[in-house]
Amino acid sequence: MPVKEKLPYTDHKVKVNGLRIHYTDWGNPHLPHLFLAHGGVANAYFWNLVAPALRDSYHVVAVTARGRGKSEYSTEGKYDYDQDYVQDFRGLTTRLGMDRLIYVGQSMGGRIGMSYAGTYPEQVERLILVDIGAEVSVRFPKGDPVTDRPEVFNSFAEAEAWLRQFDRFARIGSEAMDIVLKTSFQRLINGQLASTIDRKLIGQRQQSASDGRPTWRSAWDLLPRIQCPTLLIRGTLSDILSPEVAHRTRDTIPNCKLVEIKSGHLPQLENPSELIRVVREFLEGGEATGT
Repeated sequence: MPVKEKLPYTDHKVKVNGLRIHYTDWGNPHLPHLFLAHGGVANAYFWNLVAPALRDSYHVVAVTARGRGKSEYSTEGKYDYDQDYVQDFRGLTTRLGMDRLIYVGQSMGGRIGMSYAGTYPEQVERLILVDIGAEVSVRFPKGDPVTDRPEVFNSFAEAEAWLRQFDRFARIGSEAMDIVLKTSFQRLINGQLASTIDRKLIGQRQQSASDGRPTWRSAWDLLPRIQCPTLLIRGTLSDILSPEVAHRTRDTIPNCKLVEIKSGHLPQLENPSELIRVVREFLEGGEATGT
């Protein structure tokens, strides 16, 4: 019998703020704490190509936000960025003894991070925002990968074909796509695949879209409250963050540096090596540079 390869992380769930929240822990809890928060269609495993390069220098913890993946869904449909998610993350990091941490948030995770850093400045030593500004500045030319998501797919190949029509998934490699497919869908009894995103959450996004309302409010009022050194990383191919909003976001945060790298909206999957490089440069005190 072949020996099963030991994973470099461990899976956990802890009940905070009324829900059991999933996270992956990459070990070395004695090192400085690095907290990874994903985007709206993702989960903790979307950081699996980045975390291994950081785990020897940091205690890396990646969270799965409520309503997705292995985290519990809110039966009441509570998915407010500035309340529910912030308090989930506060409860989790407190339980893990992360009294001081580096917060890295991509897309939705970054938007939550803007509120989190302003609410708990004594906890957040540094903030890294990955391809997200104070507002979403570009509309999706081929639809929204959350609101337009079919209820079921007949195969992983069908799910992949659907995902790759969106810019953020169009260029990612096979290893990254394998992570997306295996962690974003669950197999039903009839063999079909269903999304691991709560249908209530999808319904809320659909209702906002049909009413012509933004799916989340802008964060301009939150930015002046961020006290820690901040790095804003923009993907030059992003379909979410325009150069104009990126520069205005940088200028509104008191101590913020903007770096651009060649990637779309999911650099942790599309260009993880470049993302790791600029993160390390920022955290190690050098000048983070981009393309």
